[in-house]
This record gives sequence, C-alpha cells and structure tokens, in this order.
Amino acid sequence: RPPAGTILENSTCADSTPTTPLCDNGFAYSTVQGAIDAAASGNTINVSAGTYTEQLTINKSLALQGADPATAIIQLPENLVADTCNPIPLYGAGCASLIGVAGGTVTIRGFTIQGSLYTSQDAAANRGRILIHVKGGTVTIDSNLIQGTEIANQFHISSGAIFMDGGSITVQNNTFRRFNRYAVLAYAGSSPV
Repeated sequence: RPPAGTILENSTCADSTPTTPLCDNGFAYSTVQGAIDAAASGNTINVSAGTYTEQLTINKSLALQGADPATAIIQLPENLVADTCNPIPLYGAGCASLIGVAGGTVTIRGFTIQGSLYTSQDAAANRGRILIHVKGGTVTIDSNLIQGTEIANQFHISSGAIFMDGGSITVQNNTFRRFNRYAVLAYAGSSPV
C-alpha cells in the first residue's frame, strides 16, 4: 500500500516509498495537477490519503480516484485563477472553480471536495466560486463528499457545488453539505444532466 499523499497512475509505482509525496508510474510529481498533466488519455490516477490544496484543470480522458472520501481531500485554495463561464447574468464578472473539466471522458470518485465559496476577493470582483465546473466532455462525479461553507448574508448566485455549461454529466452517490445556493446547476443550452 502506498504512503499517504501518493498518487499512482494505473496503480503502479516503481518506488513504494517515493521521496516526494506524489508518484506516477515511478515518476514523482509535487502536485495532483502535475500527475494530471503527465497522465496519458485513458489513465487512472489513484490518489492516496492526504489533503491537496490546489486548483485543478482536466482536459483529457482520465479517472481521478480517491482512496476514500474521509481521507482523500481536494481543498479549495484561498486564491483562484478566474475561470471562463458562460456570459450569463448570474455571473457578474465571472466565476472561479476548484476543478475545471474542459473535455474528455472524466470520472471523479472517492474524495472530499471542499472549500469556502465566497471570499472578499470574490466579492470585490463580483465573482462566484464553484467547486466543479464542467465546460465540456462527458463527466461522472460519483461517491464523493462535496461541501462548501455557509456564510450568513454573503452568497453569490453563481456560488455552488457543480456547474455545467457544456458537455454532459452524471452525478450519483454523492453527499452535498453546506451550500447557500445550489448543489448542481445545469445552464440552459448544455447537455442533459
């Protein structure tokens, strides 16, 4: 069994105790995004227990498999790069997302996906936060704990768990907690949920 914080692509790693916490087919990565970038289309990235505080972009077919929602945590960082959202009145100046999926056949399973959905930075920019933004592809979100932080009298209409404005999505066996606005929102014109 790999040590906590290890990422294994296709469940193989030449070094069972890598010197850095992320390992992909024997090659070390310092971030989940690094493993995603290096993965070939169709690979499975197995993520061991640990907290991963980073913004992720997925634009190829792959499966991101967490060890267990209680121990494999994808945490929203305080500062996010703004995302491209459909220009609809909900967004004001736009949105920022923890996990952005732009294409491919993607599965996200077995994680806690969490973070604060509204900060003073977002308020100043009139921008909402989304935990998972599906912009394209065929996406399955399965068996995760997805949670935000309720903030009394401070929420943006576009702040929520999952927003889809392109592609298609299957959401199953997830638990949603602490959202002021929505858990799943499919924008008109996108494929069915």
